[in-house]
Order: sequence, then structure tokens, then C-alpha cells
Amino acid sequence: MNRMTSPRNKSKTKSKDAKDKEKLSRHQFVPGTFSGVLQCLVCDKTLLGKESFQCSNCNANVHKCCKDAAPPCAKKFQEKYNKNKPQTILGSSSFRDVPLPGLSLHPSSSMPIGLPTGRKETAGQVHPLSRSVPGTTLDRRSGTSLESESDGNTWRCRSHSDELLQSMGSSPSTDSFLMEDVVDSSLWSDLSNDAQEFEAESWSLVVDPSFCSRQEKDVIKRQDVIFELMQTEMHHIQTLFIMSEIFRKGMKEELQLDHSTVDKIFPCLDELLEIHRHFFYSMKERRQESCADNDRNFIISRIGDILVQQFSEENANKMKKIYGEFCSHHKEAVSLFKELQQNKKFQNFIKLRNSNLLARRRGIPECILLVTQRITKYPVLVERILQYTKERTEEHKDLCKALCLIKDMIAAVDLKVNEYEKKQKWLEILSKIENKTCTKLKNGHVFRKQALISKERTLLHDGLVFWKTATGRFKDILALLLTDVLLFLQEKDQKYIFAAVDQKPSVISLQKLIAREVANEERGMFLISASSAGPEMYEIHTSSKEERNNWMRRIQQAVESCPEEEGGRTSESDEEKRKAEARVAKIQQCQEILSNQDQQICTYLEEKLHIYAELGELSGCEDAHLEPHLLIKPDPGEPPQAASLLAAALREAESLQVAVKASQMGDACQSSEEGCGESALTDMLSPHDAPGPPTACK
Repeated sequence: MNRMTSPRNKSKTKSKDAKDKEKLSRHQFVPGTFSGVLQCLVCDKTLLGKESFQCSNCNANVHKCCKDAAPPCAKKFQEKYNKNKPQTILGSSSFRDVPLPGLSLHPSSSMPIGLPTGRKETAGQVHPLSRSVPGTTLDRRSGTSLESESDGNTWRCRSHSDELLQSMGSSPSTDSFLMEDVVDSSLWSDLSNDAQEFEAESWSLVVDPSFCSRQEKDVIKRQDVIFELMQTEMHHIQTLFIMSEIFRKGMKEELQLDHSTVDKIFPCLDELLEIHRHFFYSMKERRQESCADNDRNFIISRIGDILVQQFSEENANKMKKIYGEFCSHHKEAVSLFKELQQNKKFQNFIKLRNSNLLARRRGIPECILLVTQRITKYPVLVERILQYTKERTEEHKDLCKALCLIKDMIAAVDLKVNEYEKKQKWLEILSKIENKTCTKLKNGHVFRKQALISKERTLLHDGLVFWKTATGRFKDILALLLTDVLLFLQEKDQKYIFAAVDQKPSVISLQKLIAREVANEERGMFLISASSAGPEMYEIHTSSKEERNNWMRRIQQAVESCPEEEGGRTSESDEEKRKAEARVAKIQQCQEILSNQDQQICTYLEEKLHIYAELGELSGCEDAHLEPHLLIKPDPGEPPQAASLLAAALREAESLQVAVKASQMGDACQSSEEGCGESALTDMLSPHDAPGPPTACK
């Protein structure tokens, strides 16, 4: 058999292959000229002059050498879509019917079309619509980054699509169309203007070439980075706009999903839009203030003060709270979205919204991911601006401060996300713990699952460790480091139970807990519990030395921050706690009653002293008076004793009594002889009064 193929046979084969490809693609390419800069559908390079072709059916733009590699014509997809349209709006009964918007944009639409509709199509005219068929280009570019600058062209295609729609008199392919009636007209108008203003790839391509050539190299690079900061901020607002107006609004109004369900997919979306629009328009205003001889030429000399204002004080607290909330619920939002996608009507709704050109071929999970990644882009951009900023200037100081503030904000958001994840994991573990499981502590108390639930606890760290038994064997254990205890669990029948090893408690209080390394064991550590109920030691091993050190460090930190508690109170039941609190309250009540009674006794004694003093004055005893500090100890540092107070009061009362009786006897014996007066006075004194000399009349 002749293996050689003649040139004639080769040409026939090539011709046949070309016809097969042409038959398969169904394109009708015609040469033409283009207004504006467009890119080839196949290779993404710029279309130039006579080498450019466009399909008269689907308006796909390609090079002459690329037309054979073009994907199938979009007209076939349009016919297929129109044929299946009645079936696509049928779905399950869980949602109401989703009305499909019109496939053509009318002049009465909520958004202006642009060019007059009376314009007639001319023969051979080419319609410059860049990437009018995202459905055909998506597979080819599925591996590209979501943050690529080429996505910005989708927002620029509005002016091209307006011209195309007017000349064609119909909408583009139903696989990609502008659904402008579903978005807010004022917001879309602002975003369209911003997209046109920042459609260039860099500052160098925005200003006049002559103006750019007069600038220093560092100035040009600095302005390029500032322009990139503003451009990416505008793209971020567009992503938030897609989530708000295209997806969230449709879910609430068309599918009539519960608002709480929608808010779980898009948490804090309005707050995000507000704070980023404020930031973007602050930078945009600074750009307008920095214009030189015309609106096109500008040099932004100060941007650090705006960054400091955005990431400090109240704005920083807002961003920490909003991004902490949004990023914490990232996984939940994506999971809920995937769960809703099991419904056929929801699938059709998402498919329809994804085909909207305004959506930039991005789905909900991609948009959510981009939002969570946005704050991580700021440090890189600010560092690049710093690189081309002169040192020892006010601008350099502001940029350094802004960079620190941004890093602090990211750290705070990471901390909130970590805390939320730990909380969710702790709740998940709690739900898997067997209800009847329990463990006996050293003090004799029984620790049950209810004790874990009754007190607010936070999961600080968790992981799989190996508990070494007395026989030298190792048991796989799930260790949970909480705010006040260290917990060891075992898995049994897809449930968790308290670990039972060598009859040791599997709940260790962090009070007086010590972690020490095991000699000659780089992966082992001793946990020594020196509680008052009795010491206990555990030998725990990990899978690596680094993990062992991490556990020891975290245990030490938890012990230092552990709340103070009485020893042995960890496992007390609620009933025992209530009894103990009742006893303490009763003791305090009794002490208050005793104190009140003592106060009353003192009051009565003082009143009695005042009465005796008045009697002494009435009897003519000038020296009868009260000592002002009789009931108060000389040393105020010592509390007054009841016995000493009573003794002093009695002595004073006796002195006053003697003084009064002496005065009465003196008046009665004025007519008697002087010697008889003394004996009479002695006889009248009672035996009880005799020992004490009359203090008041000395």
C-alpha cells in the first residue's frame, strides 16, 4: 500500500475538513471595519483592519486565521432556547412562577437605550459588541482569575450593545442579554459612568501622553497603583451591586423567598455597599480636586489621609463588625445556596440571572468569595504606593499608619471568624455527646453532659491526642480545651462519651493545672492536676513536637486566664449551688439583725445617760456631764466590743446615781449637825453603790 499522499489529495482533505468545521460552526463570517478597539473571540488579541471578520448571525468577532477555531454560532443556542422556553419556567410548586423578562430592550425600559431606535441597519455594517456570547466563551476562559481586568470589559460593552441593538432591531442572544429592568436605574447609571471613567488599564493610558512623559518614573508608577486601588474598589462595588440588585432583589420579589433566608445568603450587604461607596467617592472626589489643566490630566499627591480616615475609629469598627459577620457566615451562605439549588425553579432563576451581561458571568458563590477576599487586597496596594512615595513626608507617615490600621482590621476580622467557627464547632460537638454519659471526679462529684450545657463555655482549642494508659498502650482521644476545663472524649457508635482510661477523671479543672514535657519524648507531655480533692497526672502524646508545644502553650494561656473558682465546685449541681447560696444569704441576714440589735442597745444606753445627766444638773451638781467619747474606743482601728461598752455605760450610770443621791441628802441635812450628816449619807447608800466613788462630784 502506498503510504505517500499526493499534494492533490492533501488539498482535498483540507478542503473537506474546512467544510466540516464550517458546517459544524454554522457561522456566516463577513469582513468589515470596526469602530473602537475590540478583541478576538478566540485568541483575545486586538482586531485590526482587513484581518477581522464578524458573523452576521451572532456578531462574533474573530481574526481571519481564527475563524475555524471559533465556537458554534450562538444563533443555534437562541433557537434551542426559544424552543425550550415554555419548559424552563416550569418548576416545583415550592415557589411561585418566575416571569421571564422580555428578550429585547424597548425604549420605554427603565434604563435609557442611548441611540435613537429609528436608525436603519445598513448592508454590510459591522456591530461591535465585545463578547456578546458569554455562554460560548465561558468554557474557553473558565480557568482565568475572577479578578482579571478583562472582566471590566463586560461593563464597558453597554455602549457597544446599545449601538448593536438599535441597528439590529432585536436583542442579542438569549444566552447573554442586558436585564436592565431588574436593577435600580440611578445606581446602574452611576456605575456605568464610573466603569467608563476607569475602563483604562492604568493611569498612564488615561492622561495625555505628553503630560505623562513630563512626569518622573516613580510618580508614574505611584499614580498607576493609586489608579488600580480606585479601579479595583469600583469593581468591588460592582460585585456588591450584582449581589444586591440582580440576585437578592430577584429572590425576594420574584421567588418571594423568606427575607431571613435571603439575608443568610447575603449578610450585611447594604452596609457593605454603603461603606465602600463612601470610600470610593472620597477617592474620586480627591481625583477631581487633583486635575491639572483639564479633567483628563491629574496627579493625586495625597491619598494617605483618606486611607487613614477609612480604616480608623468609627469606620474601622464598622468594617470589623461587617466583615466579621460576612466572613463568619461564608460557609453557611454557600451551603444554603447549594441547598436551594436542589429546587428546579431556583435553578432556572439562577441560570437566567447568570445569563445577564450585568452579572459579569459570576455566580453567587464566586461573588461571596470575592467579597471575603477584598480586605486582603488593601495591604498589598498600600505597600506598593508606599514603595513609590518619598520618605519623611506627611504622605509617607499617613500611608504607614493606614497600613498598620488595615492589618489590625484584618486581624480583628480573622479573630471574629475564628471565634465564630469555634462556637459553631463546640455546639456541633455538644450535639454529638451522648446524653447519659458521665464521669466521676476526684472529689466524688459526678460530671454529666448537663454540666457542660448549664455554664457558658468557649472552645479555645481542640484536636486528636493519644492518652497513654498504665499498661503503656495509647488510646485515641478528642481533647477539648475550654475556658475552665480540659475535656477528654471518646467516639462510640458515632457519638461522643467521656473517656474512661485507668479510672481517671476525663474532666480536668484548669485551676492548678500544670503542663510539663516528658523526658526523652518530644511528642509527650504530663498534665498534673494539683487540686485540693487530690492530685492526678496524665500522660498525653501528640502526633508531632510542634503540636505538643502548641498544646502546652494554649493550656498555659487558658490556665492564666481561667476564672477564679473554689476547688471542687466545677461539678456541683444546680441544687447544691442554690442551697449554698441560701445558707450564705441566711448568715448575712442574721449578722444584720445582730448589728441592728447592738445599735438599739447603744441608743438606749446613751438615752439613759442623758437622763441621768439632766437629773444631776437639776440636783445642782455642776460637774455632772457626759464624756463625749464614752462609747467609742480611743483606737478607731479596733472595732468596739459590746462588753466594754456596757461596762463603761454602767459605771457612768452608777456615778450619776451617787451624785444625785448625795445632792438630795445634802439638802435634807442642812439643819442637822455636821457629824450626823456623814453617817446618814453612808446609811442611805446601797451596798451596790458603795464600792464606786462618785465620779461626777469628786
